[in-house]
Amino acid sequence: MARRRYLILANSFVILLVMGISYAWSIFVGPLEADFGWNRAQTSMAFTLNLIAFSGGTILTGILSKRISFTRIIQIGAVMLGAGFLLTTLIQTPWQLYLTYSLLCGGAVGMCYNAIVSTVPLWFLDNQGVATGTLIMGYAFSSSILGPVCHAIITAQGWRAAFVVLAVVNMVILFAGSFLVKVPTGEQLTALPQPAKAARLGKRDFTAGQMIKTRSFYLYFFYVIILAGVGQVIINHLGPAISQDMGQSAAFAAGVVSAISICNGVGRVFWGIVFDKIGTKKTLLVMSAIYTLVLGLVYLAVVMKAAILAAVAGCMLLFTYGGNATTIPTITRKLFGEKHFSMNYSVISLTNLLAALMPSIAGMMQTSQGNYTMAFLSIVICSALSIGLAAMMKKED
Repeated sequence: MARRRYLILANSFVILLVMGISYAWSIFVGPLEADFGWNRAQTSMAFTLNLIAFSGGTILTGILSKRISFTRIIQIGAVMLGAGFLLTTLIQTPWQLYLTYSLLCGGAVGMCYNAIVSTVPLWFLDNQGVATGTLIMGYAFSSSILGPVCHAIITAQGWRAAFVVLAVVNMVILFAGSFLVKVPTGEQLTALPQPAKAARLGKRDFTAGQMIKTRSFYLYFFYVIILAGVGQVIINHLGPAISQDMGQSAAFAAGVVSAISICNGVGRVFWGIVFDKIGTKKTLLVMSAIYTLVLGLVYLAVVMKAAILAAVAGCMLLFTYGGNATTIPTITRKLFGEKHFSMNYSVISLTNLLAALMPSIAGMMQTSQGNYTMAFLSIVICSALSIGLAAMMKKED
């Protein structure tokens, strides 16, 4: 049983790896705009709606998990994702794209993502942080590993052929892998390695309604919004800041974007290890302190037009950003228990919708000021606020 759990982990890693390619949207933007004459606002809306549908999919899993198995949820998601990709090859108008890629694909990914983080870490009660980090690393690496493959298919055969390949690969791998996405039985749990600490999960199982009445929920909810939103600002705007404000080449800026993506993925496992060692409150304090320090360096880099400093600081920040994504499922379990985890996690995942506003706000600030100085100063202040939120958290473990 102890060995079998690594097969379950590897299986879910592959599912998240192939499923995460739906977020490599930038690969398809140029070909779609060239074919249909759409503008950037129309193609950007497709990705925004995809993120909204993702949150809806996580909530749907929370509801469905009370009635059907997580295996069945993954299978439903496999059909939805495959259908979404295939139907995208038939689109002629933006609203059709919003229904196929945004609604079907985004909702399917949200459903499957929630199902996996609700089940697989339970096979690793002794190292939940590391297991969760490993899973989400696969999701983060999807664009880097599979993105070039999709780009090659688009170059050789066109964007429609790429969507057909994605449809087939995702349906086959998700459906086949779904049979290992299960909650361990009581007998299986006793056969697995046990955590060293006595307090393994939350002391009480909160329903979603009970959870949103607690002080810990609001402190953590806004903490996640800040760290996720600030990280997305760096992901979206550090490249343009390096090329525009610092006068570097597009190739240099693209190299920085690639480097920070790799740091994002690697950081997910590292912070899972840290969490397992030092617990919730200390992990949150360390991450927010690093965020604030590194963002201060990013701000100085913009003021001084120091591209190398900006690149190094960006890599450090995205390394920590990966830790925020990794610890959300495990901290949700620690604070609010396991019994209602799927629904509780879907509620906390709504932070994605609010965090997604921060890159847009940063973009508006850059437009009004003509540079990124004020935008990056603002996220330094936001990050400093997250230290206060972490400090007010109770020591739960």
